[in-house]
Amino acid sequence: MAGRDDRGNVDTMHANAPTPSLGDPALLAVLVDPAAGAPERTRALHLLGLRPCTESTLLAVLGPVRAVDALEADLAALPSAPRRGIVGSLHAVAVVGSLAPEFIAPEGLLVGVGTTGFAVDAPASWEKAVRAVRYATAPTRPVVFAADLGPFELLAARLRSSDIHGVEDIDAIDSVAAGPGGRGVVTALETVAQAGSLREAARVMCLHHTSVAARLSRAEQRLGYRVTTPSGMARLQLALALRRLRGTDLLA
Repeated sequence: MAGRDDRGNVDTMHANAPTPSLGDPALLAVLVDPAAGAPERTRALHLLGLRPCTESTLLAVLGPVRAVDALEADLAALPSAPRRGIVGSLHAVAVVGSLAPEFIAPEGLLVGVGTTGFAVDAPASWEKAVRAVRYATAPTRPVVFAADLGPFELLAARLRSSDIHGVEDIDAIDSVAAGPGGRGVVTALETVAQAGSLREAARVMCLHHTSVAARLSRAEQRLGYRVTTPSGMARLQLALALRRLRGTDLLA
């Protein structure tokens, strides 16, 4: 449909713009757009080879094109080939059915996995996938399933960088990250927060537990609390989550 400018004139650029055709990556952008009308979404579904009631899952993917190509090749083993497009600063991938919980993305990608539902409800799955990818981080948690977020999804839905400032725990982690060996210390914090214990974190990192403990001790001196106690673990997990959300406004 042709648009109109501020003076009411027809916007010929949009009026002459070609409509997406079979296989066009723009189809996925139409499918996940909550503002798209029923006729546009139905047509996009048809050209993507999907039925409105087809069970599907949307993935929000951040990373280089070559890694997304590898992801598409991996997903080609599914019963139905994945559909792919670009939405804003993210790659959008639609798969028929659902992904296994142990799904591993190719190196270099951050992936948010939306909920599985009818293809006609793709905007809802996409919205959850975008919230999930805001929490993804390499190398500790490159794939995040929206279904695993629980109440953390609310934070991703509501918070922007302007809402996350002056948090002492985040400032402390930033300070640690900027110091010598800071990346290794932050990785240890992220891993222990994900694993739930020091020894499990050491196993995941393929390090002796004393090496991981030394890194955590450096962080604790700056944070001012023990990160391996129940209360400290909860506090660390929240601080890391907010720190990740702070840098992902463009994805929201």
